[in-house]
Amino acid sequence: MTDDLFRPPESSPPSPPQVEMTSWKAITLALLLDIIATIAISVIAGVAYAVVLASQGMSEDQLAHALSNISPTGLFSLTVGGIGLMISVYAGYFCTLKNKTDARKNNVILMALLAIFCLYAGDENQGIGVNIGLTLLSLLAVYIGHILALRKAATSPTQG
Repeated sequence: MTDDLFRPPESSPPSPPQVEMTSWKAITLALLLDIIATIAISVIAGVAYAVVLASQGMSEDQLAHALSNISPTGLFSLTVGGIGLMISVYAGYFCTLKNKTDARKNNVILMALLAIFCLYAGDENQGIGVNIGLTLLSLLAVYIGHILALRKAATSPTQG
C-alpha cells in the first residue's frame, strides 16, 4: 500500500466561477479605463518631457512653445500614442471578458462612445483629418482587444 500521508492530493481545487458584469457596467468601466488611463499617461509623459526640456536650459517661453507645438509624428507623440493604443486594446479586451453574453454589442457601444469622446476631445491644432485617423486607430485597437478576448475565451476550458 502506498498511502503517503504527506503527499498532496491529486486533484487541484476548483477555480472560483467567473462572475459576469452587466453590460452597462462593463462598457462604463472599459470606457473610463481607456479615457482615464490614457489621460494619466499623457499627463505623466508631458510632465516628464517638460522636465527634460527645462533641464536643457530652455526658458519658460521656449518651454511653453515647445510643449504646445509637439509634432504628431515625433518620437514623443508616437511613444505616448502607442501606449494609448495598448490601453485601448486592453479596454476592448476587458469589456469582452467581463460580459461575454453581449460582447459584440458591448464593444460596438464602447467604440461609439469612444469615437464621440475622441472626436470631441481631439486636438484642434492637428486638423480634422488627423483627429479622424487617430479615432479610427483607437477604434481598431478596441476591436483588436475584443478579438483577443474572444480567442482567449475560445481556448480556455469552460467553467462548471
